[in-house]
Amino acid sequence: LAALTALQDRLLAAAGEMVAPGGLFAQMLAALPARREAQMLARIAECAVNPCVPLTLHFASEA
Repeated sequence: LAALTALQDRLLAAAGEMVAPGGLFAQMLAALPARREAQMLARIAECAVNPCVPLTLHFASEA
């Protein structure tokens, strides 16, 4: 049980790093093309990076 808890802690830490400012997810968003499909691609990137970390995406066109 202790080994499983330690593994969960490492996985959660890695997940947090991926969505941290300047992390993998931010880099993926920055690389998206500025076109109509960008919102869809951003949501796909969100699921690809880590579907376990709840995120809320806000787009300029929704403001």
